[in-house]
Amino acid sequence: MLSHACAKGEEVDNGCVVRARGLPWMSSEGEIAKFFRGLNVAKGGVALCLSPQGRRNGEALIRFLTSEHRDMALRRHKHHMGGRYIEVYKATGEDFISVAGVSVAVG
Repeated sequence: MLSHACAKGEEVDNGCVVRARGLPWMSSEGEIAKFFRGLNVAKGGVALCLSPQGRRNGEALIRFLTSEHRDMALRRHKHHMGGRYIEVYKATGEDFISVAGVSVAVG
């Protein structure tokens, strides 16, 4: 399910995506990008995960411009956003596509 999609046909590099869990349910794409301040989040690179009822479930996939920035984002695992600690894990381009509906870069 998607909350914020990228341009149709845009590709996602498998090495540039993380999954963030434990986000406050009312977090906006901008607030999530702010959590990763100093790193280059791709334009349209925050995809909020939704429950089957269409509500935000506290997870998001975040796409960075480089794998180096993705690796730096992983170091924010268990950092706090408001009063909550956020879990940050590696994710794939396919994970991002399943939420945002874009294509994966091959090669």
